[in-house]
Amino acid sequence: MREENTMLFAQLHDVQEALERGHYLAAEQPASANSRFVMLDSRFPEVAAESLRYRKALEAREDLYRLQGRQSFASRFGTAMVHGVSGPGAALRLPGKLWSIWRDVKDYAPPRKLGGKGCQALISAYASGGDGAVQALLQRSPASVKASALTALARSLANNDVLGAANYARQAYELDPRPFRLKWLAFREHDAGRPELAEAMLEALPPEIQFSESEERQVEQLRADARQARGREIAQKYDPVSQSRVIEQKVRQLEHERAEQQALAARYMRQLDAAKLEQVAAERARAALALELARQGTQVLSLAEERDTLYRMHDELARKHDEAIAAHEALVGQHEDAVKAHRSLAGKHDALAVQHEALARKHADVLRTHDGVLRNHHDLVKRHENLLRQHDGVVQANDELTRAVQDRDRDVAHQRRQVEQLQWLRLQWERERLALLERETASKHEVEALSRLREEVQITVKDEVGNASRQLQALVGLLGYYNNGELPLVSPERNTWPVSPDFAVYLVQLLELKRYDVVIEFGSGLSTVVIAKALARQSAPRRTRAAVKADAIKTNAVKTKFISFEHQDVYHAQTLAQLQAAGVTGMVELLLAPLSPWANARKETYPYYDYGAVLKGLAASMRGRSLSVLVVVDGPPATVGKFARYPAGPIIRQLFPRAAIDFVLDDYIRDDEQEIATRWQTELQASGYTCQVTERQLEKGACLISARPRSEKT
Repeated sequence: MREENTMLFAQLHDVQEALERGHYLAAEQPASANSRFVMLDSRFPEVAAESLRYRKALEAREDLYRLQGRQSFASRFGTAMVHGVSGPGAALRLPGKLWSIWRDVKDYAPPRKLGGKGCQALISAYASGGDGAVQALLQRSPASVKASALTALARSLANNDVLGAANYARQAYELDPRPFRLKWLAFREHDAGRPELAEAMLEALPPEIQFSESEERQVEQLRADARQARGREIAQKYDPVSQSRVIEQKVRQLEHERAEQQALAARYMRQLDAAKLEQVAAERARAALALELARQGTQVLSLAEERDTLYRMHDELARKHDEAIAAHEALVGQHEDAVKAHRSLAGKHDALAVQHEALARKHADVLRTHDGVLRNHHDLVKRHENLLRQHDGVVQANDELTRAVQDRDRDVAHQRRQVEQLQWLRLQWERERLALLERETASKHEVEALSRLREEVQITVKDEVGNASRQLQALVGLLGYYNNGELPLVSPERNTWPVSPDFAVYLVQLLELKRYDVVIEFGSGLSTVVIAKALARQSAPRRTRAAVKADAIKTNAVKTKFISFEHQDVYHAQTLAQLQAAGVTGMVELLLAPLSPWANARKETYPYYDYGAVLKGLAASMRGRSLSVLVVVDGPPATVGKFARYPAGPIIRQLFPRAAIDFVLDDYIRDDEQEIATRWQTELQASGYTCQVTERQLEKGACLISARPRSEKT
């Protein structure tokens, strides 16, 4: 839409300028011209010739600046340094690029294989093998050596082959765009019968360039020849009366097209406003969902903090429980020691009691034998008193031991109560731990519920977006049906695009901006229909925004050869049905080509389309022509194997060795496709191509590799 509006505004600007010029001329010649554009001024041929001279001089200066910007040391060094910081791989390749730049800008003496300073070997090679031998001999030489050698070759051809001399002088200038080579190229172009181009090149020379007397005379002759050639061209090209009539017709047609474009722009603006309103509503819904998810995330964080606090309390209670168990075990050990001591004292008491009984029996014996032992009575009485005193001491000691045992029993009871209290604390801790586990389980359930809610929200949003996409596809299909009567290519119910819409638009842009002689597609589908319809629109005569160039296109247009390969029967039949429904079957040669082994120069084997004699016959039929080839690589699928799409590059490069090739690689977001693009670029550059890589940020990514032979003037 933006490109169409820009083109529309440009056309309106051109129309406005034409109307202003017409009004000015009508004011100067009201009697004879009225509202017509008349160019009968006698100065017109001179002004037109001068305009042509300025235009050619401008083109020569643009060519000069382009070559200097591309081949100069500062430009190449800056470009290499900028690319060198783009990534690790580019940094590793930077020294090689810098060495190549230094090698090209350094001055060398012509090597021995070229024949020394006079380059006689190169001149002899041209005489025997032509341009091919020259290019082969100069293939690995630095740019400065190539330029000097080509200049020497052109100087040798200056008298016999003026066109060849001009050609090699141009090649030398393109390799080394210095002013003295441009001056010499201008003289060779003059000798070749192109004085206008030669004069433009002289205009592009810097003012400090000096000319000898003979060169001054040749410059005067050159300018005179250029003036005569421009005069003849202006006289042949312009017819004032018929030209004014053509301009009037174009102005009327442009006014009509402007009205149509204004109506179309107004309708598109209304559709754009409606789409913006829908987008604002979707953004608001998405913001509400984001707020809800943020709130739920906050709740989850708070629950996690509570869980961490409970874990810390559990650890503290476990530590206290372990300390209580250790204290209880110490008290139990002390109680066991006291019991052992009590038992020892009880044993001593029993021994004393037995001894007391023995003494009592002895006392009874003494009493029974009182008469017999009277003389020892006093001694026995004393001994009895001593035994009584000992008995009292034993009884007192027994009482003390009994009191000590009672104290020990009280301590044991107190320790038992402490143990019971610790057991109660342990039970309380177990209950709290169970409560924490229950809360943790509940938190997990809440998190799972939130996850399910998030999945449901995502599914709902996906369904809403899918529904909106289907409605938009239906609307686009309905608009297409109302505009041109064609049914939509994609069913809104399935909402499936075999090719992304942005990729299809990119293909149409390429086909509209460039005129390709051959289009080759690996992997058919909806893209096949898109390309066929675009080629059909190009081949049909149209009077649209390109009406100004319609006559030139009709006379120069050649039907583009379009071949598409598919290896699966189902998709081949499906694509054929879509082509028939769109009415563009005749624009494409759709081939069912099963996969067969293909091997490269390193004996690496890949399964790829059996292109057979089709592409070989096409290449043979177009040999000798300057071709522009578009290669769309969208198959085979990645399930076939690693680097499944790699063979497309070597195959096309071998079949069309001198063609300008544009490779369009779909699914560039995948690692395999990125590696394939890198390998293609390396192999193309090694084969004598210059490559320009353009990455497109599409839904699935795309990469355009524009490959041009180095000898081709770009």
